[in-house]
Amino acid sequence: MTDTHSFTFPLKPLVRGVRRALVLLFGVVGAMDAYAQVSIDTAKQDPKTSSQTTTSAASQSTSQDKATSKIQFPNEQANNLPYCSDMDAAELRKQTIGTTVAQSDTLRGVMNDIITLRGKSCVVRDEMRLQGDQIEYVYSSEDVTSTGNAVLRNKNGDLVKGDKINFNLSTETGRASPAQYNIASTNGRGTAESLDVLSSRRALMREAYYTTCVGNNPDWYLKSKAMLIDQDKDIGEGASSVLMFKKVPILATPYIQFPLGNARRSGFLVPSLGVSTSTGADLTVPYYFNLAPNYDLTVYPGVMTDRGAKLGAEYRYQAKKYGAGSLYGNYVLDDKKYNGEDRYYWRATHVSTGQLGKGWWIASIDAQKASDNDYIDDFDTRGLDSFERVLSSEYALQYNLGRWQAKVRYKTNQVLQNASNSVDTPYDFKPQLSLTGSERWGSLVASLDAESTRFTHRDQVSRAQGWRHVVYPSLRYEMRRAGWFITPKVGIYATKYDLSYVPTNSYDKTASRVLPIISLDSGLIFEREGLKWLGQSAIQTLEPRLYYLRVPYKDQSQIWNFDSALADFDMSRIYGENIFTGRDRISEANQLTSGITSRVLSDSTGEELFQATVAQRHYFTDQRVTLPNGQINTQRQSDLLVSTSGKMAKNIWMDASGQYNFDSNRLVRTDAAIRWQPEARKVINAGYRRNQITDVPTHTVYASAQWPVKWISPNLYGVAKVNYDLQAHKLSDAIVGWEYAKDCWVWSAVVKRSVNGNGRYNNSYYMQLELKGFAGLGNNPTDLLNENITGYQPARFIDEPSTTQPRQNDR
Repeated sequence: MTDTHSFTFPLKPLVRGVRRALVLLFGVVGAMDAYAQVSIDTAKQDPKTSSQTTTSAASQSTSQDKATSKIQFPNEQANNLPYCSDMDAAELRKQTIGTTVAQSDTLRGVMNDIITLRGKSCVVRDEMRLQGDQIEYVYSSEDVTSTGNAVLRNKNGDLVKGDKINFNLSTETGRASPAQYNIASTNGRGTAESLDVLSSRRALMREAYYTTCVGNNPDWYLKSKAMLIDQDKDIGEGASSVLMFKKVPILATPYIQFPLGNARRSGFLVPSLGVSTSTGADLTVPYYFNLAPNYDLTVYPGVMTDRGAKLGAEYRYQAKKYGAGSLYGNYVLDDKKYNGEDRYYWRATHVSTGQLGKGWWIASIDAQKASDNDYIDDFDTRGLDSFERVLSSEYALQYNLGRWQAKVRYKTNQVLQNASNSVDTPYDFKPQLSLTGSERWGSLVASLDAESTRFTHRDQVSRAQGWRHVVYPSLRYEMRRAGWFITPKVGIYATKYDLSYVPTNSYDKTASRVLPIISLDSGLIFEREGLKWLGQSAIQTLEPRLYYLRVPYKDQSQIWNFDSALADFDMSRIYGENIFTGRDRISEANQLTSGITSRVLSDSTGEELFQATVAQRHYFTDQRVTLPNGQINTQRQSDLLVSTSGKMAKNIWMDASGQYNFDSNRLVRTDAAIRWQPEARKVINAGYRRNQITDVPTHTVYASAQWPVKWISPNLYGVAKVNYDLQAHKLSDAIVGWEYAKDCWVWSAVVKRSVNGNGRYNNSYYMQLELKGFAGLGNNPTDLLNENITGYQPARFIDEPSTTQPRQNDR
């Protein structure tokens, strides 16, 4: 026996098409050198004749191939059942369910005893097919034995081949020894020294081998002393198993359990191994608990060579009555690089919904906590990066009724301060109450935005504490036609403070503010038809827009600032009502915003193919409302904003924006990106960013790509991203790696170099071997590449036979 066996994966029931209800066959005596195709149930209708001859045809002799003792992986064949190929399909379809039809060169038998088919023999029942050079049926036991070129195929297309196949039609049990098998649903195949069918959905193999590779010399296979396939439980179990890759053992285990589909089942998951500068080698061996159909638990025990042992867990649940949520956590015991301290991070989420009257209520929780300020710098944390220094926890209850929403929320913040990161601690909401909504009567729309918030802060000496109440009712009238629109709007913004503490007398504990807000939004839409854009019929629009805003001045210097900051000046806010975020500062406004947009739309689908926009504000008065220690803005015009995006040429997309300052006659903010993607897994991105407005100016260039490296191998893809800081003249982060794809496996290897929140470089290493239809071994870099390479698509398995001689560079 050679060492090229395989083991089975989701083996479909081998005999599902064989019915239990075979009511014996027919009886004949004597030899018949004839081609026979007969309904067995029809032939048994006349039991009086002890022997008879069926329809004669040209005599035909067959020879039986000698059984080979060498077990090989089976090759795919166009016709796996040649002896059954000329069965009359129309006649088979006429048969009732459970009818057995046989065909052979010769037929010999005795009623109620043994019937023998010789030559190119085939037995059919419903969708089941069994062929062989000789087939015997024993009436008393309902045993069927096929010898010589024996093949059994069930209704799902799964195959078992062997020199000899024994099968019992009544119990649906049997044996093939030796056996080759093909599994239709997984494209898995292999061999076994013996294959025992325990039931229609369970099989036991000995000295079993399995692969999903093409050809008889697979790149990988799993071999086991014993292998149980249990489709009732949707799992496979192996004893004394070894996983081979390129003839090298890469995993050995006395016991292995693996899924045969997508059904959930308790058991060990594939271990994950990663390497980084912060943790050293990081090995995790997850175990999955399938507790119930609507909740489960996964535990992640592991060890880091530089830090010590760790234990993570994730509990997920979904209940119709109580809602859905999860609890995730990670605990590091006696961190060797952190003075032996225990460290942890946890996050809990929950959402419940229900009907109340004519509306719906929603209750939600999103809470998280880290043990120390450096945790997210030292460990990869799900959903966070090391520059996110504020961990917010929020508990909310809201009620939705039509266009109206009432909400109560309670929000706290944990700030991860350290020597390298000084973060202004935000206020907590304990609680915040809000009511928002609108009503429409034709073109007239009435809206309300009301909010009450109790602000608290851990610094009770230099920070104010107390309530802020806001009510903002507004009314607008929308006049829209095919080529124009006008929307006048009027509102009253009222704010009242009830503070329990202010640090100095310069702030009013009971301050109030009432401001009218008046605006007029208008625009025209011109269309030009008959345009061609990259060979596609298109429509071009020209859309000038004017937006006037009037808000009177009110001194707000005695109002404590809880949450206001100067908003980013970009296209998303240039037509807005306030230059500040939050609600503590309402900017004075006597201004006109003018802009013009041109779009290219697909004539057939309306899809936007290209757009370009230019916009600017014009101030008629000074901007006297400022943040604490801010400067009055006396300018009469804002910077000019420009943006453009769309498909610029075949397979080329571009997205760019800029902010031009007329005082300095230069671009103070620029963001440009271009992508060339001629086909799947061929993409090159390049970008440029510069921002001279922020307190710390930034100036970076970046590039990323996924591209086949065909001069090395047609199956090799390179992946990379580089981000270079032109301000500091250094590399800020980089990713480089490759993906190599074959017909049944993909190998990925990626190295990432990045700067964490403490300004230290960290190197992380990702490597995974994904075996088709089996598992992925290692640390998967797919999420990392998706986040960093626009247009990235993971390398997938290709239809390349393993028997093909590899190129010299592929070895």
